[in-house]
Amino acid sequence: MKLLHSIFLCFIFLGLSFILPYSNAQSSNIKILGHSCYKAYIVNNYNDGRIIEADDGHIYQVDSYDTFDTQLWLPTDTLLICYTTASVNETIMKIYTLRNLDENDDDSDGVDVIRLK
Repeated sequence: MKLLHSIFLCFIFLGLSFILPYSNAQSSNIKILGHSCYKAYIVNNYNDGRIIEADDGHIYQVDSYDTFDTQLWLPTDTLLICYTTASVNETIMKIYTLRNLDENDDDSDGVDVIRLK
């Protein structure tokens, strides 16, 4: 379900023509190339959950509507970092999601993020 949500967000972000079928824009060539997840730990949580730094050296920017959850994430919490790799008109892109495994919210699909580093 989260994969479909992430792909949909990608479509909206890129303004793809098939979402607006009556537009005059050309259709896009989209291919899902893979999906992967791995565990990491939070090193720092900055700006009330807006920026999350993981122990693998990557830094993620959290969507503003998800900071209600991420502002409570603590250093040393375990993250599940997932990403989907897609080709959109021959441009490779990755869509990232973080999930805090130390929270007791089994219904959470995680939060959408942008990897800054």
